[in-house]
Amino acid sequence: MGRLPRTDAFDASAIREIVFVGFPDVELLDLTGPYEVFSSAIGWLDEEVRPRLRMATASSVTFSSRNGLEMKGQIALSDVDRADLLVVPGGRGVRQLLEDEAFLKDLLGLLEEAHVVLSVCTGSLLLAKLGVLDGRAATSHHTSLEQLRKLAPTANVHGDRRWVEDGHFVIAAGVSAGLDAAFHVVERLWGAALAQKTADDIEYPWPPGNLG
Repeated sequence: MGRLPRTDAFDASAIREIVFVGFPDVELLDLTGPYEVFSSAIGWLDEEVRPRLRMATASSVTFSSRNGLEMKGQIALSDVDRADLLVVPGGRGVRQLLEDEAFLKDLLGLLEEAHVVLSVCTGSLLLAKLGVLDGRAATSHHTSLEQLRKLAPTANVHGDRRWVEDGHFVIAAGVSAGLDAAFHVVERLWGAALAQKTADDIEYPWPPGNLG
């Protein structure tokens, strides 16, 4: 994957498919927080320009979060042919995925084609494992910053930021930071007014001042 930012990264007209990566032992809010933000935001868009939102599963269709909530994906990760906005959450399940060559190959294929990538919490470890954070700004859950540095030794790791943006990558720190990063992506794609309208609708404090 090239180091240069993509000129069309935050062109809303290029975002037709939003894909979330689901897997066993995912951190619940890593996944459902941004899902709530994006599903709420695109609901305000005209139907003809509204992206489709899908959950792609790493292995089985049904999976349970780290907290035990059972969820169901709509498509296998290997069957996704485009993911214009790709959301990669974290959680304990990342430990197994870091050694899953088939999963990593499928994920890399989507990362190479995505216009925008949002990583939450330890999802950044998967990106680091695949080499896409080399030379980029990055962050992760505070307990995983050292592992992130080991997996991506040339990345500029920020342990004091809620999220960082580098090119078409937006990388969020732990758990609830994914909400802030998702609102940032909404603002970059569809403007501050839509981000604020969405935040008001779900009663979330946005903008967050200097947290990002």
